[in-house]
Amino acid sequence: AAMCGFNIVEIKSNEKGLVDLDALKSVLDNNTAAIMLTNPNTLGLFEEDILQIADMVHKAGALLYMDGANLNALIGLVKPADMGVDMLGLAGNHVLDFGYNGLVRTLEVAKEAGLTTVGAWATQEARDETGVMLMDINGIKVAFVAYTYGTNGIPLPKDKEFVTSLLYKDYMTKLSVLNEEQILSDLEKARNMEPDLIIAITHWGSEYHTSPTSHQEKAAQFLFENGVDVILGSHPHVPEMHERRTVTTVWGEEKEVFVSFSLGNLISGQTYDY
Repeated sequence: AAMCGFNIVEIKSNEKGLVDLDALKSVLDNNTAAIMLTNPNTLGLFEEDILQIADMVHKAGALLYMDGANLNALIGLVKPADMGVDMLGLAGNHVLDFGYNGLVRTLEVAKEAGLTTVGAWATQEARDETGVMLMDINGIKVAFVAYTYGTNGIPLPKDKEFVTSLLYKDYMTKLSVLNEEQILSDLEKARNMEPDLIIAITHWGSEYHTSPTSHQEKAAQFLFENGVDVILGSHPHVPEMHERRTVTTVWGEEKEVFVSFSLGNLISGQTYDY
């Protein structure tokens, strides 16, 4: 979004710990691309005005994106699509908390709700087909890829290593060896779609740290050099550095890119100081 002239804006919470609707309204306009929502939020609160939030966002011509970390709290109560959510990002450290069957159930619920998902798959065929997700956002063709640093110490099933996209080969230990072969394959597929932008959603970094780690910096450079235009980071729960950079790709092209090492929990609170 930043490559197209958009800015990343943080929306404050109200006295209840929920989205401040006036603050949201004040920043929504026809230049708004999307809002990222954590629901229930870090305080464990469900957004009571979710339908109004979705309506406001969609009337501005934007998308509503919700991460999958708290999806289990919603199953059986409400479908995210009923709240106006457009996409679920599932490549995160909690993706296998309930095992392969839990992941499959999450994907089934998302499909039943008509949601687009990125970052997790039930079969190798699905991984091959939708490892890169192409979406049209206000007339801009965007190819999304998603990666997670690890899986909370849970190894990928030996016969089902396709279930999520790993940023590192040594995801169980040092997080120092980039999963270059898979990433390069994904980015080649993304470029062949001829999008206006390639966005990488990266679940990485250290919780409650406001600066990126050396591992994040190395991974970001690799992604940019191989075709990514925008990186949207998550996992630390707090904002980390956002900046535009000028990089030279492996093809010798100089271009401007944008990275948010961590968006933070944009519309929720935390119980720890940082």
